[in-house]
Amino acid sequence: MSVSTIKEHLDNLVSVNLIVQIDDGHKWKYYELTKKGKDILHSEDKRIWILLGLSAVGIVYTGIDLMKNAFGSSVMSATQTFGERGNDLMKSIELVAEDAAPIVANVIPELPYLHIAGFVLFGILIAACFFYMNKVRKEIRV
Repeated sequence: MSVSTIKEHLDNLVSVNLIVQIDDGHKWKYYELTKKGKDILHSEDKRIWILLGLSAVGIVYTGIDLMKNAFGSSVMSATQTFGERGNDLMKSIELVAEDAAPIVANVIPELPYLHIAGFVLFGILIAACFFYMNKVRKEIRV
């Protein structure tokens, strides 16, 4: 390409704020990408960070939901919702639980399959994001 063609292209890139000219007083002119130019060049970085953030939120939410289900917050909310009736309900549940304790001890508890699947899925997504970011950084260094 001719020098005038290259100069015209560089001037166009400067005018749309994708690059900036660095004038250090030498014969040669140097150009550097602006933040806008880097964002266009590496747009996949934002998508990876969004996916990473959403996966982290998903793991936290899955853990919170698992804890709610494990500790029976629905029974506690019944007490709060129904007042005195809820207290009577809690007493009845405690009596039944005492009578049923030997029976329940022999039963294998059900696994929360959806919660486990959520942890695995979000864990895989987080690992894939870190693997991709590590791979991109190694390619940039080379």
